[in-house]
Amino acid sequence: MIDITVDWYPAENYWIANAAPKNLPNNKSAWIVGKQNLNKYIRNYYLNDLNISESNQSVLQTSTIHGRSCYLGEDSTHNHYFAKGVGWVLADGWMPDLGSLGILPLWAAVRERDIANYLLKIGLNTVTPVSIQLHKKIPFYLSGGSNFLDSNSVLDLDGTRAIPAMYTYSARSRWRLADLAYLGDKELNNLLSIYGGAEAWLENIIVKLSESVAVLHSNGGYDYSLSAHNVFISGERLDFEYVVVQGIPHRDEEMNKNINIWVKKELYGLKLLSWEISELVGVNWSSNYLDSLIKGKYEEITSKKFPL
Repeated sequence: MIDITVDWYPAENYWIANAAPKNLPNNKSAWIVGKQNLNKYIRNYYLNDLNISESNQSVLQTSTIHGRSCYLGEDSTHNHYFAKGVGWVLADGWMPDLGSLGILPLWAAVRERDIANYLLKIGLNTVTPVSIQLHKKIPFYLSGGSNFLDSNSVLDLDGTRAIPAMYTYSARSRWRLADLAYLGDKELNNLLSIYGGAEAWLENIIVKLSESVAVLHSNGGYDYSLSAHNVFISGERLDFEYVVVQGIPHRDEEMNKNINIWVKKELYGLKLLSWEISELVGVNWSSNYLDSLIKGKYEEITSKKFPL
């Protein structure tokens, strides 16, 4: 894991869910300062402990796979909160010649929120959108200290205004599937014991994800980005850059065409995910058995033959 220092700056509230906790940072957005320390210890942060009003700085935690996101903390009902669009984890702030590194454009944050709400509506286990804040300025760090750009001057990859945003969401788990690689054997066993042990957890999450994919496909959608990086150990899905659902097409027209091809790619991603996490948790089931768990649930829900 990595401890990261983030500065909090004044921001504009673009959208806040009615159920957002009152002690979640309000009218503020975070940006990674560029000070990272590898830390074998897993930290839990309660939202009440952030204390950003006094120092305007927090030490939070993330991992190398998390790109432009970090862990904010846990509330009293054990919901875990994450922020996306806070600068790149392994970069020293944002630099204009690195394009969109660490930036989350407003259109992408809104799309993440809208797709998550759609998926929740059709019954998928998905992260819950909490808020969108607009950065008023973007810091980038040089040897001589901090410099700032007006966020209005930051461009997206296509040359249009990015309108950099920080998107906050909640999940019922602290860890993504890919995070399991960062846990020691004792921590991993203690975590999975909550779910009845490694084998019980593995079978349950593969079946539940297969059900989730089947429901999504039955509703005319797909998720090309399904992977161990984009699922929490509780089964909640996140990161919807490459998701297409009814009424929310992708900005890349190619993603809206040849749906059957993208559906097959997602199913192949689901198979790879099942093999990967079985290895991560040390369950030595055959690939044929893992595939049978996926195939059985998928065909039950869609009434279609599994194509792979």
